[in-house]
Amino acid sequence: MSFSDRFLSYIVYRNMAIDWNNREDVKKEVDTDSFKVQSVLKHTPNNLIRELVLTKFFSQYLDANQIKIFDAHKEIIEKNIKEPFLREPLFELYEKVKKRHNNPEIEEHAIIKKINNSSVKEVIDSIKSQNKGKLIYLDYWSTWCAPCRDEMPNSKKLERDFESKDISFVYVCLDSNEAAWKASISQFKLKGKHYFM
Repeated sequence: MSFSDRFLSYIVYRNMAIDWNNREDVKKEVDTDSFKVQSVLKHTPNNLIRELVLTKFFSQYLDANQIKIFDAHKEIIEKNIKEPFLREPLFELYEKVKKRHNNPEIEEHAIIKKINNSSVKEVIDSIKSQNKGKLIYLDYWSTWCAPCRDEMPNSKKLERDFESKDISFVYVCLDSNEAAWKASISQFKLKGKHYFM
């Protein structure tokens, strides 16, 4: 993580802590994303720094194919992110992610399956029985998990390197939004078998 990323994160979390400690209704359920955005707006008087922090915040969600946060705060984004060098790439990223949500392009040989009401053991047993005699590359991941997403290009490279071998590439997505899951499969152009739990 670069110094600027650490600094921007520090500002966001410091401001959140200040607001959090001043709240009397801490025990009530709080929309933490809105809380973070409001904290940045309230505690970051410098316009450029506020724009940088907000752009970084929303970009992180878009990088994870999460568009709901952006949609929910579009008015705030429009009003507070004015600098073209921040605004234009942010909105380009939003449009790209929105397109993947609306029309995910799944690789021809990819198999996707949504699993409801199955235990992890049942899923693993099913994967093992469907791939008898094969080596199984099993990847558990979440759309919001940055380290998981950072490894996806390596998984894609392994798929290419072992394409002629008898290996099944199986990706199990946990604790994620279904639209973001499909958009991520589209983004990374992964083949293999994809399970959504």
